[in-house]
Amino acid sequence: MVWSRICRWMCPAPWLVAMALVCSLPLWATARDLIIGQGTDVSHLDPHYSTSASDVNVFFNLYDNLVLRDEQLNLTPGLAVSWQLVDATTWQFKLRQGVVFHNGAPFTAEDVKFSLERAIADNPRTSVYAALNTIERIEILDPFTVHLITKHPDPLLPTRLSYYGGMMLPKHYFNWLQVLQLPLTSCSL
Repeated sequence: MVWSRICRWMCPAPWLVAMALVCSLPLWATARDLIIGQGTDVSHLDPHYSTSASDVNVFFNLYDNLVLRDEQLNLTPGLAVSWQLVDATTWQFKLRQGVVFHNGAPFTAEDVKFSLERAIADNPRTSVYAALNTIERIEILDPFTVHLITKHPDPLLPTRLSYYGGMMLPKHYFNWLQVLQLPLTSCSL
């Protein structure tokens, strides 16, 4: 009896039928929703104020980093097309041109400066502060070139920028949102 079950699974016919169904899936699948299950709910949509795994999973689908990682975990260009160490404490990042945010605003060095200054802000201290607090200041050389000056030599800065601290935000949109934020409790209908 056990042998007949083993022979049934070793028979190529069921496997061929299963492969045919899998290969034809795009022909009859019409669903447009992608549902992803996580163990917990997302607590923030702000990549500088959460390092929770559930939040970070969502962040990587909403925001882009200056530096990315490939399948072998090597650093690869993201929003920065190149980076180099200019001197012991200065990293130069050349930015990708022609990139736009979801709202249609162009990505520039201003957004990098805004995002990283926000990430290393001490008041209020962000959740990613410890990962990027070696950055002393950000200098804009032109719309697509920035210098990140560190407090001391930091050879791992591009590596840390490939994770949640290196996610870029649209400066003008965030400034606009801050203007609109009013205490909801003061509104009366």
